[in-house]
Amino acid sequence: MTQFLEAVPVGIGVVDATGRPYYFNQRAIQLLGKEIDPFVTPDRLAEVYQVYLAGTNRPYSTEKMAIIRALSGECTRIDDMEIHQNNKTIPLEMWGTPVFDERGNVTYAIATFQDITERKQAEQLLAEYNQTLERQVVERTLELEREQAALQQSEATNRAMINAIPDLLIQMSQDGTYLKVVRSGNFQPFNAQQLKAGVNIYSILPPSIARERMEYVQKALQTGELQVYEQKIVDEERVYDQEVRIVGNSDGEVLVMIRNIRDRKQAEEASILEERNRMAREIHDTLAQAFTSIIVHLQRFAGLRGTVAAVSEPVTQMLRIN
Repeated sequence: MTQFLEAVPVGIGVVDATGRPYYFNQRAIQLLGKEIDPFVTPDRLAEVYQVYLAGTNRPYSTEKMAIIRALSGECTRIDDMEIHQNNKTIPLEMWGTPVFDERGNVTYAIATFQDITERKQAEQLLAEYNQTLERQVVERTLELEREQAALQQSEATNRAMINAIPDLLIQMSQDGTYLKVVRSGNFQPFNAQQLKAGVNIYSILPPSIARERMEYVQKALQTGELQVYEQKIVDEERVYDQEVRIVGNSDGEVLVMIRNIRDRKQAEEASILEERNRMAREIHDTLAQAFTSIIVHLQRFAGLRGTVAAVSEPVTQMLRIN
């Protein structure tokens, strides 16, 4: 039995019914750093063999030792014990098992224990890794929340900007098929009821307007530059003056922005008419002054009154007419 116990690669210690050391195998002696001392009482086991509560300098409580608890008939396991040996700390895992006689009385208690330094190091590394992972998860979660908040803010800003645009915004394919009406704008085009996904511009726009639109669509896709032009559409009820802006992307799609410029055109027409009237008045005033000057000069020739009367009368009539 002794040879068998010596061959076991874990420490084995046996105490008698009084709690005094009875047997240690060689592995137990190596771990405890001391030979067996049969005169050590249970209350001095922690002191003699330098047994401490893990992570502290407090001697391990005698009544909590697995081998002492085994004397009460209890099978226990503990892993919060460590040995301080030659400036070295050895964490131990211990199992306590009672040995009964034929009457059921505890006659011995056996403790098996082993060095769990590597396991504790692995647990520490795992705990540190888990802490690092948890911290990274928290940081990444916060980062994602910030990114999501920024994205939502950006989307809200973009939505507000789009809603503030007075233009009609249409997403269209390179063959003239409407893909999506992004924004209806603050005016109604003459074909508002027909603007929907899947409709081609050749089916809802006048042929000349549709051809012109597609020419600018191709230019936008080929050059990658913004295309801007004006168009006039006349139906039975009204005239539509519109400014069209077209920008393309790498997917072969374009965004068409149409703005109602009827008010601007009317203002320009009114301005042109006003300018024409102003110029006419200036011409009239200039001619009137010139003709008046001629009459005055002619009247100075007193000896030629008949001639003056003959010349000035038509001029005077002309000024009255004007």
